[in-house]
Amino acid sequence: EDWLEIGAKAYLVHVWRKRVDFPELLSHARSYAAQVSPDVVLIEDKSSGRQLWQVLEDENMCPDWRFPIEKIKPEQIGSKRQRLALETPALRAKHVILPAWAPWLPDFLIEVFSAPRPTAWDQIDALSQFLRYRRENPALGNVADILSGW
Repeated sequence: EDWLEIGAKAYLVHVWRKRVDFPELLSHARSYAAQVSPDVVLIEDKSSGRQLWQVLEDENMCPDWRFPIEKIKPEQIGSKRQRLALETPALRAKHVILPAWAPWLPDFLIEVFSAPRPTAWDQIDALSQFLRYRRENPALGNVADILSGW
């Protein structure tokens, strides 16, 4: 997910959702980050996210990587359902803005609105991880581009 923060609002700009092997994940992370120049990249400290973080932080393997990375450890907060519940105030306050239309929007909305019983939690979890990071790091400035969900 690519989020643009402007003041109190967070705009979901882009969602990339695809099951891929690690080389394709790494390639996408590098090319998309180079395209949008994020202020920070949030990477979940689990499975392929842990591997992605290790490779991107290694200057010998990725000498062109220049974006700060924040490791997200979601298990410290509880279940995916509990993490989403903690961020509900931001959703109710209408701090999250979705585009009027995007190719990925229908799938995103189906997953989010099927909570608390979705068949998949990937996008919901990335959303709650971003909102938690945003809540805990309010000094990002007026405009910040944040990539999350890897």
